[in-house]
Amino acid sequence: MLGSPVELHHAPETASLHNPDSTSTTTISALVESLPSLKKPFRPTPWLFNGHLQTFYAALGNFECIDRVEYARYLYPLPDGGTSGIDFVLDDAAEGGSHPELPPRTRFMTEEERDYTSDDSRPMLVALHGLSGGSHESYVRAVLTEITKEEVGGQRWAACVMNARGCALTKVTSPQFMNACWTEDIRQVMLFLRTRYPNRRFYGVGFSLGASILANYLGEEGPNSPFTAATVLSCPWDLQAGNLHLQRTHLGLEIYSRAMCKNLQRLFEIHLPAFSLSPHMPPHQIERVRKARYLHEFDAACTSKMFGYPTVTTYYRDASSVRKVLNVRTPLFVLHSLDDPIAPGQALPWEEVKVNPYVVMATTATGGHLTWYETWAPASASGRRWFVRPVVEFFNAVEEGKWEVKKEDKKVV
Repeated sequence: MLGSPVELHHAPETASLHNPDSTSTTTISALVESLPSLKKPFRPTPWLFNGHLQTFYAALGNFECIDRVEYARYLYPLPDGGTSGIDFVLDDAAEGGSHPELPPRTRFMTEEERDYTSDDSRPMLVALHGLSGGSHESYVRAVLTEITKEEVGGQRWAACVMNARGCALTKVTSPQFMNACWTEDIRQVMLFLRTRYPNRRFYGVGFSLGASILANYLGEEGPNSPFTAATVLSCPWDLQAGNLHLQRTHLGLEIYSRAMCKNLQRLFEIHLPAFSLSPHMPPHQIERVRKARYLHEFDAACTSKMFGYPTVTTYYRDASSVRKVLNVRTPLFVLHSLDDPIAPGQALPWEEVKVNPYVVMATTATGGHLTWYETWAPASASGRRWFVRPVVEFFNAVEEGKWEVKKEDKKVV
């Protein structure tokens, strides 16, 4: 099998990176082009030869036996009374455990751990999961397992996952849900992390909906972003285009859209006591949410209403991260499969990437949605995803070089 070559897309001249302790310089595109995993084609598992099969396998497969990350959860209070469940990867699995009210291999932090601060300079990866997911998802664990094995400059990577409100068994403590452009929670979490670890360099990785939130956040923060570099995978850049794409086919509407709707309805019902306190969720509106069959119907009945949008289309257009990608001033590595059945390739920011020197986009012809299962993974690890290698290589390359964006380059395109 020849596989799917990796195609790179970026501006003719990408932003310069430099090491403040030396005279070394490079560019974002040169750094990405040097990643070993991108020099070879992606070879999908033979029986997962298109995006649908790849994505179905991710949904139906059992991956609990691999990438068994141990977490300790910190319940971070948000300004509006809400709660973010931040799951920190434990360095020592022996320090782990499971709490009956949390996902597998996750426990609450001890009082001593909650009060912990450190002036160490370890690099730290902050992950944002996909729609209705959490730190327990196999695609999140795949990246965290690999990167926390790595050492850069004699220091191991640290990592955490910001679970969205109501996800991964985080209790909803204010009448508000999540959406693709609600960036205030990640903004507050980053303020907390920078206070807790003032000397660390932070990196961000976003998956699907989490990629949308991260891309929107980077665009809003511009040159003030706290991240040294970031990666987004299978990002739904244009939500309206994605919505129409799902509605065009039977598979899109009856399989993907219906499944995502049911997952969100399940979260809504679990946290209904809190959501019912919202002025946007009177009894008749709650019934509309319950009767929704597809993702766009759920977003029309719940997401758009809860955040004050007059129509679901207004929400989709406002929340599309393609609108803010031109403002990104953080080195951003985008990874996307052109046969992604949920976030279609035609909605990618093709033209924006060509003029924003801070963004490099890599595409493959196949790979599905957050999947990229590869041919030669050993039988004992049939759930291995190819995307883990370029993501980890990218972050290691930035951290090993201590690369930073030159201040004079942080200007509007």
